[in-house]
Amino acid sequence: MKVTDKIPGGSLRLIIALYAPTQTGDEITGETLIAANVPASKRSIPGASREETAVGREVARQFSVFTIRYRPGLDTAKFLVFAGDRWDIDFVDDINGTHKKIEITARLAR
Repeated sequence: MKVTDKIPGGSLRLIIALYAPTQTGDEITGETLIAANVPASKRSIPGASREETAVGREVARQFSVFTIRYRPGLDTAKFLVFAGDRWDIDFVDDINGTHKKIEITARLAR
């Protein structure tokens, strides 16, 4: 195991919840809690908040990376909730492929 594979004790001080959309046919009809009280850390991605044109208006986007212990089945179809805010998952990285920790790049939903 590499040093970067370890999660230092006490570094996961935040709590997030993980959700999956519920689908009926082709329509998303709700959401299902897949994990509550997940210990996590969060760091903002400097400069990633940028202005984009969406439906003819300017929109600021905020991106962060959440680190959690490894859990299988997490993908970009899921989303997380932190401090009452929904974060859409853009990328899931199993660091070094060791199944020890995951870094989730997520975008604050507006």
